[in-house]
Amino acid sequence: MATDVARLSFDPARRYRGVVAQQGRVSLEAEANEQRTIDIEEQRAEVIDIVGPVGTPDDGYAVSSGTGFELTIGPGTMYVGGWRVTLAEALGDYHQPDWLDRPRGWKETGREHVLLTVTETDVTAVEDPALYEVALGGPDGAARSRLLQHIERHETDAATCADAIAEDIKHWLQEGLRYDPETAALLSDSRLLVTWEADPAPPDPCEPTSTGGYLGAENQLLRVQLTRIAENGRFDIVWGYDDASFLYRVTADASTNPVLTLDRSPADDFHRPRAGQAVQVLRATAELASTDAQVEGYVAALAGQVGVLTAPYDPDLKTVTFPAPLPSAYTDGDQTPQLYLRVWEEQITDAELGQPIRLGSTGVQVTITADAGGNLHVDDFWCIGVRPSTPTAVYPARLLRTPQPPDGPRQWVAPLAVIEWREREFDILEDCRHPFQPLTELDESGCCTIEVRPSHAADGTLQARIDRAVAGRTIAERGDRVKVCFTPGRYELLRPIILTQRHSNLTLDNCNEAAVLAVRRGSEKAFGHGMIILVDADNITVSGLEFELPQIPAVLARVSGTTGGLLDREAVRGINAEQANRWVSIGVRAINCAVLAVRRCLFRFTVGEHQTEPEDAQTMPRNVFGVGVFAAGGAWGFELTGNRFLHDPTTPVAADGPFHLLVGYLLTQTALSRSGTSVSLGASRLPGLLDAALIAGNEFRGLSAAVLVAAGIGDIRVWDNVVSQCYGGLWFLDAAALFAASKVDPAAPGGGLATAASAGSDSVLLRILVLAMVYPLPDVASRPSRGVLTFTGAALTRLREASNRAEGLVADRFMSRIAGEQPDAPAVATARVAVSPNVLAAWRGLATLNRLDPKLTARAGGEEKSLPAAVGIQRNTVDCAAPDAGPTGFALIFIAAASETGDASVTVTGNRFTSPDTLIVAAVSGAGAASVTGNIVASRGGDSPIALAVLATQAAAITGNVVIGRALLPPRTLPAPLDTWLPFNEISL
Repeated sequence: MATDVARLSFDPARRYRGVVAQQGRVSLEAEANEQRTIDIEEQRAEVIDIVGPVGTPDDGYAVSSGTGFELTIGPGTMYVGGWRVTLAEALGDYHQPDWLDRPRGWKETGREHVLLTVTETDVTAVEDPALYEVALGGPDGAARSRLLQHIERHETDAATCADAIAEDIKHWLQEGLRYDPETAALLSDSRLLVTWEADPAPPDPCEPTSTGGYLGAENQLLRVQLTRIAENGRFDIVWGYDDASFLYRVTADASTNPVLTLDRSPADDFHRPRAGQAVQVLRATAELASTDAQVEGYVAALAGQVGVLTAPYDPDLKTVTFPAPLPSAYTDGDQTPQLYLRVWEEQITDAELGQPIRLGSTGVQVTITADAGGNLHVDDFWCIGVRPSTPTAVYPARLLRTPQPPDGPRQWVAPLAVIEWREREFDILEDCRHPFQPLTELDESGCCTIEVRPSHAADGTLQARIDRAVAGRTIAERGDRVKVCFTPGRYELLRPIILTQRHSNLTLDNCNEAAVLAVRRGSEKAFGHGMIILVDADNITVSGLEFELPQIPAVLARVSGTTGGLLDREAVRGINAEQANRWVSIGVRAINCAVLAVRRCLFRFTVGEHQTEPEDAQTMPRNVFGVGVFAAGGAWGFELTGNRFLHDPTTPVAADGPFHLLVGYLLTQTALSRSGTSVSLGASRLPGLLDAALIAGNEFRGLSAAVLVAAGIGDIRVWDNVVSQCYGGLWFLDAAALFAASKVDPAAPGGGLATAASAGSDSVLLRILVLAMVYPLPDVASRPSRGVLTFTGAALTRLREASNRAEGLVADRFMSRIAGEQPDAPAVATARVAVSPNVLAAWRGLATLNRLDPKLTARAGGEEKSLPAAVGIQRNTVDCAAPDAGPTGFALIFIAAASETGDASVTVTGNRFTSPDTLIVAAVSGAGAASVTGNIVASRGGDSPIALAVLATQAAAITGNVVIGRALLPPRTLPAPLDTWLPFNEISL
């Protein structure tokens, strides 16, 4: 670190741009050094302005697991505090060529914050023999400067980069360092003030007053360095002449007071170590390797073992005797390939803060303090230039005016990652690196954080690039939102795009709407949970992408019953039968995602036979379960706007043979919490919720259902959607009403009507619900999704009893209202497609499980006020038309719990609903308040088709509708002929 220079003249406050040589003047080494420093500091400032305090352009310094508990740091580039550092190849943190004296034995379990620390150092010819010029007899010339890179691992309790760096900042303050986030620098609190030693003799009145000053006879650069700091605040220092540049390579013997043999004789008597002089034994800290990887030298460490010589240097043997034993690591050739000896002038021990310290007979005193009540930092050093011709001046002069920060060591820090070891398994909790794009790759519009290309999908780096783009942010800050732009082209994915909590506040956008997401042939098995998977990721926007949905053999859970469990043998058999020969095709899978927006995307479904792998010759028919956007858990603030969900319906949706179930948007309760090969239902599940949602301007064609929501329902706006050639249209089923209605007896008075106006009569709807509820959650996060409900023994029994009471109450209330509104309602047929016993058994078992929710049970029983359902369905066009004149389902169904408070409301205005072969085209059931106005509803199927049914509502306004078919409407309390809504609507049978 120390070099033989006369002074340090650079001062950034003077804002010099360069050094100008003048003719006939002497050239000083300080001027050349100042010019070098001016250039470096200007370059560093520019890099910080352009890149920021830290950043990587090429995924440099990525953290991954190595062997055992060792970390692997990936190759690449990192900018730290304006410096550019690189790794040519992957580095294991246990064997760092820039940190040979790395401490051992830290805890290798739990959480750690991984950082890159960069330290500036100087290297002389003693350390690098290549700097000697043998042609001139072996003298050395200029020294070199270098940056040392240390990969550090700090124990932490934090799970995020922001929290981890906050913990480190507290730790650094205890070490006397302050972190500057603007420059990534670690700034020391140590300060030093120079004063002059007072004349110990009383002043002679006849003589001029002594002002003190430098008493030496030579121009000198004194170096003062802190070597130890005690807990009580006292400290040790060493100081020396010539910037303490007297450095020698030495070898040590094995004695208690080791004899150190110098590899070269000192240049003269002045440089020979003397008795009473302080010396410091230093380990090699970094390798100096050539291009062919041969190590030719070693950088000496800044800190080491200090001792005071009791005997002088022996010129015959070229030895000195160190006065104390050396630690074993110093004499272990594997840990320390080279030892060095630095010669100081004096060691001063147990010094006190704020008290002047006399530097020998130089006449110079130094007072060391800590800034702002902080702590001293060990190894800090100052360089003090003194001249006998100007004994009362020092260089720099500010050392005489105010306490000054140290000249070194200068350090900078770049956080890399927060990691965790759990049962010897490695996990990255958050990537802390800040990626940036080279200027040549920046989007011209300037609106994108990064751009990705089809080649990034082909080489498997797409996920890593997205991860880098979100690294090092505060995800709670909207200003830290990241936008990833997909350039035009076909992205053949090798694996799904996975977004978790750390990806919150992210937009995936295709500005030109010419980016197609597909699956690379042979990689299909990785996409069983979708092409984009989101788990606990909030404020995500997916915009303008085209999805070619693949077909993947479903790897679903085989359900097994348990003694005393919720599912009987028939239910277990039915669930497993529904999963047989099932292929899945999912675009976006969203688990517990608040404020998710899917805009202007195109989802293309396929159900035809095709090979998934070159060797796959399977030609048997496939049952395809396909979903454009498949959600589970909470979906608050969801937006689905301007999308197209397309399938050419060449195969009957509900005919014999392949039974294809295709849905545009699907949200249900989930009965399984994780993937698995064998799962016993009844232990846990994930409730669903849709609130503050907008579903507008979408096109659905050739599907089983456009939208199916079977969950808790809040505020939903469904506007301006077009549904064509689909089996069913818009299906909204409140969870409390849906699961309670599963116990309605179709044989009871009005029961057939109630069953027909709920999920219980439609085979397609029930099949979708069964598959969706048992579909496992993606296992991509480090911990279970938020909101999972878990049930155990006593609670299970209690909840089962409560749910039985609640379901009976809801069913009775629902049936009594229907009976009151439709006392003479004729018996009605249930479904055009019969519900199979397997499906019905599976559905009833899952309904029992999903009723086990304390809030849901209380809400269904009227004991707890629910989230008020407020659904607006306006200006939609829904034409149910299956190919080959097959059966069709509901164009619209809205069912809410018929509660005493009547807090659910629905507005159905200005829509067109048609279905040629279904019992009920549009059904509104259980709302506290319903407004059905200005709709065209047409049904032409059956002998007595019901086109519009408004059932079990507390208050309703039904006006201006054109109904082709029968209308089942609630009565009015006015006398005839205004005791019915029929005069206010056009009803045509």
